[in-house]
Amino acid sequence: MIRFTLLLVLLFACLFCNSQFAAKKQYLIATFEMKYDKPNEYYYFVIVPQKGADTTDPVYSLLRYDNKKRGVNIEADYFYNHNDTSSKMYNYFVSPTEGLNYMASVGWSVIGIFPVISSDSKTESGTPITTVSSSPAFCFQKEK
Repeated sequence: MIRFTLLLVLLFACLFCNSQFAAKKQYLIATFEMKYDKPNEYYYFVIVPQKGADTTDPVYSLLRYDNKKRGVNIEADYFYNHNDTSSKMYNYFVSPTEGLNYMASVGWSVIGIFPVISSDSKTESGTPITTVSSSPAFCFQKEK
């Protein structure tokens, strides 16, 4: 009986120590928005992260791309042609898949996807029209 009690105490002690030294995790929810690049006449996607994760993370450092006809953009790389020495990168992705690959390259992994449902209504010729749309939101996890 004493051996069983001692074994039980050791088991709980090991579990407690393991939980104290386990890697901390952080979470981020992000969506992808489609934008139109007027100078290049091309649609692209941007990552829209919610606030709450560590703001020093590279996701928050992505540069905004000026998509106007005469927009001025500073020297930076796009994910599809970046290299290991790229220090600045645009929040400009040719597809959501490319955006997910970027997130993986900076250490985030997808742990869930859920729908964000929105609705709007307007009146056309005296008739109310309701539109309902849905887009995916991605829940990411990263070891600190």
